[in-house]
Amino acid sequence: GKKGSSDGRNESRLQLSKLFPILSVVPTLTREELQNDVLAGLTVGVMIVPQGMAYAALAALRPENGLYSCVLPIMVYGML
Repeated sequence: GKKGSSDGRNESRLQLSKLFPILSVVPTLTREELQNDVLAGLTVGVMIVPQGMAYAALAALRPENGLYSCVLPIMVYGML
C-alpha cells in the first residue's frame, strides 16, 4: 500500500532532479548564494534585452521576436 506509492514518488522526484538539477540545488542554497544568483540573473537580463532587440532590428523583425530568441534559452539553461 503506502510503501509502494512512496517509492513511486521518490523515483519520480529522482527522475525530475536528473532532468532539472535545479530542483535538487535550490533547497541547499544559502541566502547569500541565492542573492548572488538573483543578482547575476538580473545582470544578464539587463544586458540581453537591448541585445535581443538590436538583433531583431538587424533582421527586420519586431523587437518581441528578438526578446523571445534571447530570453527563452537563458531561462531553459537556468533550469538545467
